[in-house]
Amino acid sequence: ADPRSLQARADARVFVIGDALGLASPLFGHYPKTAHMAVHHGRIAAAGIAARIHDAAFEPPFPESVCWVTDSFTPHEMIRIDTHYRQRGDGALAQQVEQARENNPRGEERAWASGLFGEVFGS
Repeated sequence: ADPRSLQARADARVFVIGDALGLASPLFGHYPKTAHMAVHHGRIAAAGIAARIHDAAFEPPFPESVCWVTDSFTPHEMIRIDTHYRQRGDGALAQQVEQARENNPRGEERAWASGLFGEVFGS
């Protein structure tokens, strides 16, 4: 499947997401296995389906991923990992990863999770 549009190479009506997508790029391998990435893959597939229904051009957005990792419970410390993608001039999909330590976070990770779960489950 195409790692940007998620469309199967043999049939553009089929969208492949998650582990079924396989290798996303020879530069970084597979997409991260995060809930945030799954949501973005769902958005991309939905946009592709909507474009087909309306007979419109489909320019897929680049996925992105945010992951919060607990580094310490006492004191409470977390690491936020942001992953972004772009198409290089040679056509390869490149990944940029940024990590930031949040000493004594004030609920940022819970607000992020609440927004993500609200989008996924409609609550």
